Amino acid sequence: MLDGIRGELLREDRIILAVVYGGFLRSEVFRDVDLAVFTGYSVPPSEEVEFCEALGRRLERVVGLPLDVRLLDYAPLGSDSPS
Repeated sequence: MLDGIRGELLREDRIILAVVYGGFLRSEVFRDVDLAVFTGYSVPPSEEVEFCEALGRRLERVVGLPLDVRLLDYAPLGSDSPS
């Protein structure tokens, strides 16, 4: 599954860093895959929600599971999670 996610992310030139986190890594039972991405501020804040939702839909088609995508670019410093 991670190879499928990685392959699709490599097609997206704006993504500099991607991190899978959350229940997918810690548990055998999970509802979705949590993914945080950093684009180097190439996604404007006004497009953040649309970008994350579109990327999540693309990845879901590849891996067959829902993805919760969060953009790290504008996340507050010092937060415990990228949400």
